[in-house]
Amino acid sequence: MDNQKKRKFDGQLTSQKKLRETPLSGNNGFGSIGIFSQEVGSNPSDQNPFQFKPLVPISSNLRQTTIFESFGDELKITKRKTVKKTESKSEKPVQKYQPSLEQMEYGRFGIEALSNSKSYGKSDITKQWRMKAIDHGYGGHGMDELQRTSYATKQLSVMSSNLSLKELRWQAFLLSMDRVDTSSLVWFTPEGGIGGHPGALRSPKQLKEKKGTTVTGHGSRDSNRVKALLSEPDDFSRFARAKIETIRTMSTPREEFEDKRKKGFKTDLTHAIGGDLSKSGSFQEMSSYVGDKRELLKWDTASQLRSLKLDEHVPPVMVDYLKKNDNIPRLALLEWHKDLDDSSLKLEVNKTTSSQAGVLGQNETLSGTLSEVSKGSRPRSLSNPRRMNNPKI
Repeated sequence: MDNQKKRKFDGQLTSQKKLRETPLSGNNGFGSIGIFSQEVGSNPSDQNPFQFKPLVPISSNLRQTTIFESFGDELKITKRKTVKKTESKSEKPVQKYQPSLEQMEYGRFGIEALSNSKSYGKSDITKQWRMKAIDHGYGGHGMDELQRTSYATKQLSVMSSNLSLKELRWQAFLLSMDRVDTSSLVWFTPEGGIGGHPGALRSPKQLKEKKGTTVTGHGSRDSNRVKALLSEPDDFSRFARAKIETIRTMSTPREEFEDKRKKGFKTDLTHAIGGDLSKSGSFQEMSSYVGDKRELLKWDTASQLRSLKLDEHVPPVMVDYLKKNDNIPRLALLEWHKDLDDSSLKLEVNKTTSSQAGVLGQNETLSGTLSEVSKGSRPRSLSNPRRMNNPKI
């Protein structure tokens, strides 16, 4: 969309205050910010998998989704499909997914990035899309979205000619909402070394020159994550799939770090938070941080899967604690950690030295594999929870 068209498009906002001054409607438990709805009607709270009132109203009892054609990492909208929603009287009510306050802030950042771009071209959106880096003395790192920057900004650019302004803002919110600290994404490589997301790790030379990061394996993991989420049938399933692929392929359990260290693993790299990984204390700080952030994302993903009626992919113990805590991941994981200290409950803790989660093929979907998971013929997409060093992280 060229600048003239964008000005006309933005003209729909002239009667509103600046975005930063205008709270979005909805009650999410943290204030007046709310924007989600995939299935909405006269009573959105009964149909919407997220705990929000809709920003974009759609006729009652209708389900709307965007249909994509994908070409590698490229995609375009081909049509909008609206189908009659069927309900079963025996169907149990679904506990909604409650994003955190941080996620709400990241979502608002996405809307601001869209509003501040000179046009709705991919390059202009990209310039506004990255959040400010943080530096603890070991190089910058920051909050990065889970759906690859080039994919997210391309998607918004393509959508700009097909969606209303409200719908486009909604998509910007969703695409920006799920972000993780780049320093929490570190993995072991097949060659026996470690790699990380840009910003996580640096070599002595990179530190000295203050240029570059060690990203071995990042390109293929990032690309495969996009290809995997594109197999999912709707927006919300894609968001959950992106988290699952991030946990499985781009993050490492603390127990695996500790096991490798005991077996003699050494590196001269520096972690953005832990520091010089040749020092035992720094390596432990890095492994705890990465492991804790991994578990936090796992509980969040479990909550989202439950809101999509995909409980079979969630370990039963996580389902139980989420049920008791209104499907709010923070509350559930805190209660589980508290109960771990009660020996009478005999709760099991995942102490394996590698991920036990099932692998979904790039052409497989979460819903399409439910039957096999239920029968026990394939493992769940989320493995059992692990004890966190700092559950309040």
